[in-house]
Amino acid sequence: MYCGKELLKIVKLFNVGEAELRDGRLFLRRYPSCLDKFLSPDGADMGKQSTGCEIRFVKTEKGRVRVNLSVENEGSHVLVYRGDRLDSGYPISHNCSIIINDNPCDSVKNPDFFNADNFSKDVIRLVIQGGYVAVDSIETYGRKIRPPHNDEEPQKTILAYGSSITHGARSGNTQLTYASFAGQLLGAQVMNKGLAGSCLCENEIADYFAENIKYDAFIFELGTNMYSYCLSKNYDIEATADFIKKRGEYMLSKMLDKNPDKPIFLITPLRPHTKYDSSFDYETIENVIVKMQESIERNSCFIIKAEEIQPTTSVVTTDLIHPSPEGHAIMGFKLAELIRKHL
Repeated sequence: MYCGKELLKIVKLFNVGEAELRDGRLFLRRYPSCLDKFLSPDGADMGKQSTGCEIRFVKTEKGRVRVNLSVENEGSHVLVYRGDRLDSGYPISHNCSIIINDNPCDSVKNPDFFNADNFSKDVIRLVIQGGYVAVDSIETYGRKIRPPHNDEEPQKTILAYGSSITHGARSGNTQLTYASFAGQLLGAQVMNKGLAGSCLCENEIADYFAENIKYDAFIFELGTNMYSYCLSKNYDIEATADFIKKRGEYMLSKMLDKNPDKPIFLITPLRPHTKYDSSFDYETIENVIVKMQESIERNSCFIIKAEEIQPTTSVVTTDLIHPSPEGHAIMGFKLAELIRKHL
């Protein structure tokens, strides 16, 4: 049985900013704890959550493997994928044991069936759907498992940062967000760093992304939460635009200075309801972001207006801001079409 730091010898963690060892358990955080003091309280809580964190490994021998997980404070669930394909799901009310038997896909005799896959069918992916989840142990029963090889995973990684819309609210599954849909269509894995209700584009987040994350493209949904934050502080429209401009420009400059050849797809605020409300000056905020992109003397930053990926207001649910599962799918397809030629 493997536990603690020994687990890192037999699995690969994806979209994990920090694996925190506590009481012999390995807690998975999307953001490292050193950033907590720079984020809002809600942002620190969101960064701690394991939503979208993955545990990946390959069995080199047939037979059962058991993965023991637990969750702190609240319930969660985990989805098991065999490569690209969903296999099963498990609730985690406090703890759970996930039994990994032999791969049902091994019954396919013609290997051409898997030619278009992004992952090897042999890669077992445990995708956490919420909560602060720990890997307690993995029982291999004496069998060998290993981390996936590079050629068993997608060769491109898309980093995504934005509000709860990017984070995946109302999508029903971290693999069904608009960013994940786009990634699947483009043959890429998506490192989703969305922060629901708290995407305020702090300078320290920009520094962390630029210095610590390897990516091939950056999806940057700018302004959605910042707009709401400024309204809550009673900022006028000029102060709101300046707040978004300063923080957005810092993020863009850091990312482009560190990775000048990696494309950035800058999405204007995904707030379709606001565009139809005369009490909000959406156009001013959108224009600030468009001009921000135009002022950058680089050919690797591309503006994507919200309506290009949200062609109708029916993509959102009755809360009038978060896309439905169908809405996320539409947005993902639209986004993939727009950025494919730049990857």
